[in-house]
Amino acid sequence: MTSDHELSQRIEYVRSLLELFAVALERQAPRRQSLEGVAKMIDGIRKTVWEILISHEDYRTSLPQFRLRRATETCRGILSDIESGGLEKYGSTMQQITTTLQDLARAMSVSKQSARRAEPDAQGMGSDVG
Repeated sequence: MTSDHELSQRIEYVRSLLELFAVALERQAPRRQSLEGVAKMIDGIRKTVWEILISHEDYRTSLPQFRLRRATETCRGILSDIESGGLEKYGSTMQQITTTLQDLARAMSVSKQSARRAEPDAQGMGSDVG
């Protein structure tokens, strides 16, 4: 079993490797195929980390907030790219994200409505006791 100290060292090692990789990318962009391979690897690591985080009780409350913040940052980055004209050539992919965002907006609306309906029921339950 890995100790907390060993895990912290490994995390710091991976962080330093990613920072070196970012610096190398700034100097010279590799071929697209190479980047796609690295992206798949990083996605695999990210999924593993999420699974580990989800398995710990203390993360269950903070994880959704973290995911929402991360999604917000991603959406702001995409918005910035759109406003600067950097995504105009990605029409079909833009349509996919548009559809996903519309689905997300609908699901969020339904979730808010469900929460509002449940709120008075929860408050009402306390007054019946006694």
